[in-house]
Amino acid sequence: MRFFPFNRRSPETDMVRLIPFLEEALSESDRVYRGQAKRWAELLNVPVTIDGLGLFEARFMSGLFAWYPFADLWVRKNEASVTTFADTVLGAALHPFVHNDEYPSLDSSRAKEVVPKFITVCYDAIRDELLSPKTGLSNSKGFRRLVETLKCSAFF
Repeated sequence: MRFFPFNRRSPETDMVRLIPFLEEALSESDRVYRGQAKRWAELLNVPVTIDGLGLFEARFMSGLFAWYPFADLWVRKNEASVTTFADTVLGAALHPFVHNDEYPSLDSSRAKEVVPKFITVCYDAIRDELLSPKTGLSNSKGFRRLVETLKCSAFF
């Protein structure tokens, strides 16, 4: 028996350990979304305007990939911490829209509408993807659900 449980896991220490992954996921999704928009604009020869809601959705979904292992581990043990970390993901995804003038405008009411759906869809789809037998991307139900969830996001 240990008197000082330094190596014990807790939701708080797990959240802290996942923050660098969350920040990386948000940064990469931002870069990828903008790159895809730019490429489609070049291919279609149309001017590009980054859609605030689409960029937010891309950032939030990628943040949920960092959130998923935490949620899967702690949902039965400490549901409040899972909600707290989901709020952290949401805040991190929204942060540049509030604090950086170079980001597109974002209607906060529209952003709030997609949050519950994204959390549910992403959690279920990632779980399905991880638990399903691997037969190729074309047959992947979880991956298809993730693509369909983001499909409605507009670039232009």
